[in-house]
Order: sequence, then structure tokens, then C-alpha cells
Amino acid sequence: MAPGSETSTQKAADLLNRRREPLEILDIGCGNGVHTMLLARLFPNAVITAIDNHKPFIDSLNQSAAEQGLTQRVKGQVADMYNMPFDPESFDLIWSEGAIYIIGFQRGLQEWKQLLKTGGALICSEAVWLSETPSRKIFDFWKAEYPEIDTVAVKLQQVADAGYTSLGYF
Repeated sequence: MAPGSETSTQKAADLLNRRREPLEILDIGCGNGVHTMLLARLFPNAVITAIDNHKPFIDSLNQSAAEQGLTQRVKGQVADMYNMPFDPESFDLIWSEGAIYIIGFQRGLQEWKQLLKTGGALICSEAVWLSETPSRKIFDFWKAEYPEIDTVAVKLQQVADAGYTSLGYF
């Protein structure tokens, strides 16, 4: 199971025991919307706003939503995760599969929290060390590419420090 796979999306959605509820979902960094459309199936009563800063991706997502008759529930919007045009407490669930690293894990946790309604949830993927002792070459590569990479324990502490309660991880 790899991050961004249909299996991992399903497993992450299963962490939230609210799949049949009428939720407002924000999908941040949705790309071309492949996983947004999967979220629409997994959360059949949700309204999903999906954002990406690349207009061709959003155009593709909106076309897919139209072809599948989902324009009332799925709307792609060109927006920048650094400056999102949403009011505080607008969403029940924020989803960011393979994108929170762009803004930075800790910054995303802190800034996006204001967009969540009371009792809301954030589900995201994050790069972590799978080994306590990666090779020097691998360590140097990742530290240069993504300095925030760290262990699961450190990431879980960052989640707690940002005021979230972890529902689980994999």
C-alpha cells in the first residue's frame, strides 16, 4: 500500500467513523482530482471543495464531476494553500493526500485547524522515516529535499502539540 493509492485512501477514510454523515470536506492539493472523486464515493453525503493552484488540474476535476453527475457535491477551485479563501470553521474534514509537505507539516496543522468546525478532523499523509537508521545517502537526500522529515513519534507529537487528537495512522 503506497501513499496516494486507492487502498491507502480507503484506509485513511476508514479512520473517520462518519462516512455516511453530511460533511463539508476540503481537499487541499487535490491535483487532477482522482482522489477527490474517490472521496465522493467514500463519503456519499458529503459536499467536497477541492483546491489546487494548477488550473488545468481543476478543469479536469470539474469535468470529471460533471461527467459523473456530481457537480452538486464536488467543486474544484483554483486556490493557493498558503492563502485560502475560506471562513474559519467551514469544514468538518480537511483532506490532504500527498500535499501538506508543500506548506510544511507543522504549518499546515496549525493554519488549517482554524478552518475546521468543532469536532472536525484533518486527514493527511506525511513523509516519515521508516527506519531509525537510514543510510547516510538516504538521510542526506531527504534532509535536503524535505527538512521536516522525522520519525512517526515526532510527527505524532507535532499533531498533539497543534491541538489535535490522533485517531490513528499507518
